[in-house]
Order: sequence, then structure tokens, then C-alpha cells
Amino acid sequence: MRQMLTILVLCLTAVPTGAQQISRTFRDVTLSEALRELNGATARYKVNFIYNDLEDFRVTTDIRRQSVPDAVRQVVGFYPMRVTVGDSLITVECTHKTDRRLTGTLLDEQGQPVAYANVALLSPQDSTLLSGGVSNESGYFAVPYEQPQVLARISYIGYKTIWRLCDQPEVGAIRLQPDTQTLKGVTVKGERPRFQMTKGGYLSNVEGTILADLGTGLDVLGQLPRVQENNGIISISGKSDKPLIYINGRQMRDGEELRQMKSRDIKSIEVITTPGPQYPANVSSVIRIKTIRRQGDGLSGSLSHYSRWTAKHTAFDYLRLNYRWNRLDVFANLNYTNYFWRVEDESDDVFIGNQHTIGEHKTWQMSERLQRLSGNTGFSYQIGNDHYIGMRLDLSRTYPEDYHPVRSTMVYTTDGQPSGTIISEGEEKAETGVNPTLDAYYIGKVAKTDINLNLTWLRRKTHNEDWTSETSQEYGDQKVTTLHDSHSRMWAGKLVLTTPLTDGLKLEYGTEYTNSHNTQEYLNPEQIVRSSDNEMQEQMLAGFAEVEFNYKKWLFSMGARFEHNRVRYYDNDVLVPEQSRSENHWMPTFNIGWNRGKWQQRLGMRTLAYRPSYSVLSNNVSYYSHFRYRGGNPQLKTMYKYGFEYNLAWRWLNFTAEYAYMVNSHTNFAQPFDDTSDIMFSTYMNVPHRQMYNFAITASPHFGPWYPSLTLECYRQFFNASAYGVTENLEKPDLELTFNNMLQLKHDWTLRLNFTCNTAAYFQFVERRPQQVLSLHVNKYFFNKHLLASLSINDMFKTGNYNINIYNGRYTHHLHEYQQSRYLQLGLVYYLNTTRSKYKGTGAGNAEKNRL
Repeated sequence: MRQMLTILVLCLTAVPTGAQQISRTFRDVTLSEALRELNGATARYKVNFIYNDLEDFRVTTDIRRQSVPDAVRQVVGFYPMRVTVGDSLITVECTHKTDRRLTGTLLDEQGQPVAYANVALLSPQDSTLLSGGVSNESGYFAVPYEQPQVLARISYIGYKTIWRLCDQPEVGAIRLQPDTQTLKGVTVKGERPRFQMTKGGYLSNVEGTILADLGTGLDVLGQLPRVQENNGIISISGKSDKPLIYINGRQMRDGEELRQMKSRDIKSIEVITTPGPQYPANVSSVIRIKTIRRQGDGLSGSLSHYSRWTAKHTAFDYLRLNYRWNRLDVFANLNYTNYFWRVEDESDDVFIGNQHTIGEHKTWQMSERLQRLSGNTGFSYQIGNDHYIGMRLDLSRTYPEDYHPVRSTMVYTTDGQPSGTIISEGEEKAETGVNPTLDAYYIGKVAKTDINLNLTWLRRKTHNEDWTSETSQEYGDQKVTTLHDSHSRMWAGKLVLTTPLTDGLKLEYGTEYTNSHNTQEYLNPEQIVRSSDNEMQEQMLAGFAEVEFNYKKWLFSMGARFEHNRVRYYDNDVLVPEQSRSENHWMPTFNIGWNRGKWQQRLGMRTLAYRPSYSVLSNNVSYYSHFRYRGGNPQLKTMYKYGFEYNLAWRWLNFTAEYAYMVNSHTNFAQPFDDTSDIMFSTYMNVPHRQMYNFAITASPHFGPWYPSLTLECYRQFFNASAYGVTENLEKPDLELTFNNMLQLKHDWTLRLNFTCNTAAYFQFVERRPQQVLSLHVNKYFFNKHLLASLSINDMFKTGNYNINIYNGRYTHHLHEYQQSRYLQLGLVYYLNTTRSKYKGTGAGNAEKNRL
């Protein structure tokens, strides 16, 4: 009896352990990453492998209720691996260890991945078979070899066999052509969605598509749905703030990085329009760029030059260097910009003052010559298989100064009668120190928990000198000089932990802390406006958690972020209690998604909290014109935004609907400066509540070498402007049409023709007049794609003018402005080798950096 009980107990304990089943979805991840995740999902088995041996092999597969050993065998697939399964140990070993691996991606005639194609490597001398492999579900293959040169034979049923002599380990994307003699009378067509829906947005694959041939990362982003690129500035339609951009997990510091990035190095781009709680409370969108991992030690890099012509010449120069040795990666980048920009505008203003109604007709011209030198250096080091450290130092300086020559003529009327003319000349000079930013990171794993720690320290220093000389027979001559000094410093830390709980269920949680200090000193020697000296000290402590659950075709996530902010405001070294405050913010978020065949849909919600920037909170008053001053508002409250977003996708069609409700919305508003004069004061205020909705539908089919993308978008705000003395209707809908065309030609030519137009648009108190822009871009690769030449003609017909009307009750502003949006640009980029940095830091205090 005792023996029977013992056997029964052993069976009961062994059955649940042996019956553990795993479900996972892997999309183009490295084999080592897939094995790490499987190792973290089981307590019975330990999965052992050599990390560096498996980095070139990539996995795309769906595991459904498999045992741990079968799941390991499925991710290994047809790769040259030996899988050994013991009682508690699973060992994965590469059976063909070499320094070289032939890698590439196989595509069909429609640009879709070709899975399970045979890749055989033969000797060029006698066609002896050396090694072989099979492409995975994403069309990717990695075949080890030792010889300096091999003959690749690529074959797949229904397609012509390809023979290629290879002397480089990477062959890129290879298109297979149908063999019409293989099968007659039957046509089988298939097409994968170009954009795959994710937890908070959508993922666009770049590798192996026409997007990889556009030239730079900036060019690629401008072709994605809802992403807009304007003179290097990235924005997302329907979002009022700029997106945070991450490159391989590191937050992008300088927008010029996108112009330096080679499009063929980009693996995928994820556009997140409903970010999770790990992101700061004032971030409504995120762009995550993942690049292709390049192998090989030694020196690599690129050298870029762009020349742009408008009224005068502008030049951009970039040098990127990377040295890799074993597990150590050292990099250095240097950027130089010699930028010219000129703006011309004509405006008509009406000020309803305390005594008179003042009319102002102004013609204004400003030009800028900017010389900027920036760079960064750093390292990353891999400690074992699961631990990484790195550090990066960024430096930038405006050298020697920013010059803004300003010339304007203002003709005034008083109560409808001519009253005088003022001719104004001035210059704005801005000088910065050597502004440093220091980042450090650690990425590791303890037991089943992934650890991501980032630390950041920065300092900012700017000095501005503005002078204006006014000449007028009616109002007299005067000179106005303003001096503005700003000093900021910040340090921050962010810790993110990810722990798998059960099959398909994981928990992401962590904390973030920032400590910042900002001073603003404003002097006006003529005492036309008052001088000020204020200081702001702020601390922010946040905690966040999110649960994510995958079940069959469904994806659920729910989380929350809590932020505690403590602000101390000083005016001339005296604490101002009414402007010093402590705030607590709760920001819940959730996403639910469903994916079946060609259909995908997602519903998400996120709460946002926008704290005003330090310049907006300043009590500085600056001189703008004879009848207009401007400044900040220290009493401005935090704005809350409750946003809901729904996405539906079918093949190449994508529909988005977004609704947002805003409390204490920030807006610019003009009011009388005092109780007696006719001077207007432009400042900031809170609007109790405002609503908006946004609809967009995008069609992105392709017809052979032509890849069109048509987007129709509708935006409307619900805002009662009559409560502020405004009689105009500011709730009319805005319609916008974007038509992007990409044409992939032979011999590595790529052509793009992009057109955008919109009706009148309304945002808060501002009406933007209709606009239309047509641009042309041509790219050509030379020398086996080591040299890229590009030609761009932006705003071909000079129709990209900026025309707005502002209605503030007692102040009305009509502006027609031309910002030199039409330009001709030539670019040359030369690529040395192909390795890229392993730096994995994301930075900390990212929201506070933007406010500083």
C-alpha cells in the first residue's frame, strides 16, 4: 500500500509539470531572444545556448499549446542547430560555427516574404555543396559558410531558380520571379497587410520593402500613415504634441539623426498612438525605430553632405563612426549645420483698448543664419548573455551666435483714422553654452524578470540679446533692449521591470524620478517693461504598472501611472506660495486588440497630463511692438486630456477614429495690459473644457512598381469661443487629403511625388487658411549601394504659405506668411561598412527635457 501511495503522489506531481504548454507569437526576433523568452516561461527546464552564435538567426512563428521542448524545436526550425533535451536541461548548439553567415530576405513579385525556400551554398570552382538553409516565415535566411566567396542557389516551387555569386555576408532583399512553365492554368495570389496592428498602434516593416530604398530615416517616416514630416520636424496627425522617437530603445536627442540614418538599415517602425503607462504623462504618441543588427568587428560609419538652396545656401554635414571589438562597441558622431532661413509676412491687427480701437498693418521680414556644432560619443558593453551596460555623452553649441535681423514697417490707425507710422529695425542674438547631456543604462535579467535602468543628467544655458530701434514722427523715436538668461539642470532615473506571470500573461512595472532647477532672468535697461528674476525648482516621482494578456486572437492590456509633482517658485529669491504647489496625477490606460486573417482592430484609452513649460510659467514680460507685449503666466494649471482611439484595418485599408476631452486646456490669449492703456498683452490661460474628434482613412495598395498611399482625414473641435467675446464660428470641420506616390524603378532608382492639401482648419482661437503643397524626391544608389545621391524639390509651386486668423475678442490678427518652404536640395551619403551601434539606452526624464 505504501508503495502504491508513493507512486500515485509521484504521478500527480509529475503530470502537471510535464504537461506545461506554451503559446507564443514571435515576429522577426533573434533566435536568442526567442529562446530567452521560452526559458523565462518555464520553471522545469533551463534553456542553454551561446548568445553570440545565434544572433544572426531570426524567428517568425506562432507557437500554439506546445510543450517546452517542442516549442524550442519549432523556433529552431530548419536552422543548423542541435537540440538536446534532458530531464531539466535543453541545450541548443549551432552545428556549423563560422565567422561568416550569408543573410538576406526573399520576396515574391508582390514584395511579400517567401517562406521555406531552399538556399544552397556551392563552391564557385566545382559547384560542390558547402552548406544549406531554409528561409523562415518572414523570408529571412542565415546560412553559415567559411569560404571568402560562395555561389548561392535559391530555389522555390513555382519560381525561377536564382544563382548569385556572393563575396559579402549580407545580400539584402532578393526578389523571386514566377516560373510560368512550372504550373499552368492555376494562379494563387496572396498579400499580407503592409501595416500590422500592435498593442498601442501599428508596426510597419521596412526591411525588404520599397521603404528601404528611400534613402534616409526621415524619408521613411514621411511615408507612413498619420506621420507628417515638415522640414525635418516629425508630427502625427490628431496629436498636438511631438512624438517621442526611440532608436533601438534609446531616445533620439537630435532630429538630425533621422537624416543620418540609412533607410536600408531600418528593420521596422512602430507608431504608437496610445502609449502605455511607462511613458511620461504628457506623451500622446511614440515612434520606435528598430534597425537591422549588423555583424562583424572593426570600423564602420557614414559621411553625409546635403546642400539646400532657397534665398541663400544651407549645408548639413554629418560624420558617424562606430568601432566594434568582440563585446565592446565604441561610437562617435559629429554634426555641423550652416543654416539660412528667411520669413516674410504681412499682417493686419485690431486692438480694442481701454480708450481707443487701434489698427495695425505690418510688413515684416526676418532672416537667420545659424551655425551649430553638435556631437556625441559613448560605449556599450555586453556582460555575459543577459547583461548590458552603456554610457553616452551629447554636446552641442551654437557657434558663434544665432543672428536674426528683423525689419518691419507698421502703419497705425486710431478709431479708423490714420494716426502714424513706425519703422523698426532690430536684431536678435542667441548664444548657448556647451550644453551637455549624459546618459547611462543597464539592461539585465534576474530569474524571470527583465531589468531596464536608465540615468540622465543634463545642463542647459542660453543667453539672448534683442534690440529694437523704432523711428516715428508721430510716436517718437525709441530703442528697446532686452537681455534674457536661462539656466537649467536636471537629473533623472527610470527603472522598468518586466515579469512573465503565466502563459500569455506578463506584468510591466517600474518607477521614474526627475529633479530639475530652472532660472529665468529678464532685463530691460530702458524700463519700458519691468525686469524680472525668477527661479523654479521641481521634483517628480512616478510609479506605473501594466498587465498584458494574450489569448488566441485577442490582446488585452491595462495599466496606470501615478505622478507626484512638487513645485517651488521664487521671484527675486522670495518664495511665492500661491505659485508653489504640489499635484498628484492618476493616469489610467488600456488597450484591447483583435486580429484574425486580413482583419485587425484595436480600441485604446489613455489619460494625459500636460504641465506647462518653464517659459510659459515665467512672469517675464517682453516687448513685441508699440501696442503689444507678451509673456508667461505663473498661475497656469495642468491640463488633462482623456483620449479614446479606435483602429480598424483590412489588407491595405486602415480606418482611425479618435475622440478627446480636455480639461484646463492651454491656449494663447490677448487681453489689455492694464486698465488704462490701449496695449494688448499676449499670454496664456486655461480653457475649462474643450473636445475634439478626428477621423482618418488610408488606402495603401500597390500596383507593380507603383506604391500609392491616399489618406483622407477629418478633424473638428467643439469649443464655445463666444464665452470669450469671439463671434466667429470656430467649430467647422477640417478636411485634409494626402496623396503619396512611390515608384521603384530599375537600376536602384526611386521616385516619390507627394501632394497635401487641406480646407480651413480651426484649433482653439486660431483659423488656419487652406493650403496645398506638391514635392518631388529622387534617389539613386551607386557602387553596390555604398553611395546614395538624392534630389529634392520641396513645395514646387510655392504654395506652402502660412495663412492664419486669430480671434481673441478684443484682439484680431490676420497673418499671411511665407517661410521659404520651396527649396532645392542635393544630398550625398557614403557608407563605410555596415555595423551599427549596440547602444540600448532609452534615457530618463524625457518629458522634463522637453519642458526645459
